[in-house]
Amino acid sequence: MNLRIRRSISLALASIVSFSAIAELSADTPAQAKAKFDSTYGAALRGVKGTRSTADDAKLAEALLEAAQHNGNGEAYTILLLDQTYELGKLHTDGMKVAADALQRISNIVPRRQLESQEKLLDLYEIVFRNAAGKSDKTVHKKAGTATTDLIVEIAEAKKKRAEYVDAIGLLKKATGISRSVAYEGRSDDIKSLIEEMTPLAPIDIKIKSARRALTRNPADKEAAKTLTDLYLKDLDRPVSAKTYASIVESAETMALMEVAGQPVQSLDADEAKQLAAWYIGLADEGSTHAKTNMLIRAKVYYAHALAKSPDDGDAKSGATKVALMLTTLKIDPTKADQLAISRRDRLGIGVVSAKLVKPKAEPIVKPKPDPVVKPEPKVEPAPVEPPVEIEQEPTEVEPEFREEMLPDSYWKSRKSIFDF
Repeated sequence: MNLRIRRSISLALASIVSFSAIAELSADTPAQAKAKFDSTYGAALRGVKGTRSTADDAKLAEALLEAAQHNGNGEAYTILLLDQTYELGKLHTDGMKVAADALQRISNIVPRRQLESQEKLLDLYEIVFRNAAGKSDKTVHKKAGTATTDLIVEIAEAKKKRAEYVDAIGLLKKATGISRSVAYEGRSDDIKSLIEEMTPLAPIDIKIKSARRALTRNPADKEAAKTLTDLYLKDLDRPVSAKTYASIVESAETMALMEVAGQPVQSLDADEAKQLAAWYIGLADEGSTHAKTNMLIRAKVYYAHALAKSPDDGDAKSGATKVALMLTTLKIDPTKADQLAISRRDRLGIGVVSAKLVKPKAEPIVKPKPDPVVKPEPKVEPAPVEPPVEIEQEPTEVEPEFREEMLPDSYWKSRKSIFDF
């Protein structure tokens, strides 16, 4: 090891010592975290960046990962340390497992970054896969290609939950090429099935991204909010996700219907099921054939549930007949409609205890009172103008079937075994 590399590593190790001396500095905000990082590790970072070797980068990554485990760190500072650990660790073989350790910690601290952590893990996998391509031992290349393919499928399934169909399809096509290069057929059926499922939904993904860009430009854009509400509610059949955008563009009654539409069918009474069914029939008046089908299948499920509760209910019988005729006009035969309804009913069986629909209360009868004596009205100052309501970029609540689960330690342990060089 030359003198320059040794010096940069010494700087990294010295930073560990200096950490305790300035640990009392606040690092609760990103700006404070950056200031603390620069004062603690700035010199060491510049040192490793100034050498051609990346071995010292990996060594500094180890130091940063160790520093991130100190209890006195603020969250912003810990995340910054872990992010830097990853960026440095991925540059050298010796640092890749350290980089993966950092990703695991990030995903545990910030659950919403689990998918991002998996995508960064994939970057490490692809480096291992490319490096193994030229080695004489083909088993290493096969192992790396197989692991990379499996991880891509996992990421694609996670992206499907977020309705990120375009990105998922692109990844799956990459997985097809990688798996073929190492003669791995283990996930070919999964890849084919996912691509077939998501390809028709890709245009919806594009529309969602466009509407979100509009929200980025104007966080109070009601037109964009309405577009996102319709896309999630009708085209994706995700009423719980739609609530995020519907909150300022829909009525309280519609919001209540969305709330209950996200609950298990079994928890509804006959009247609630019929109310939801009638609402979904109304939603089927507009939109694409795909959206109309979603809405009518929902109505079919709810009418079937209402009839199971009350077999002689005339309204439910006539409603179910109406839905069947509407599905026929969309060229969906009864057998296919039944299959879709069973599938949707099974999905709707996953959920929490149902919230009941809010039924309007009768207005009390109030007897007229004699006209009051008119008095001069006091001067009233104009009310302050309320700031516009900002809409979230992504759904704040999603259906149970689309929730992202915390990746357990066992997951990370098995995924990091690829770095046992």
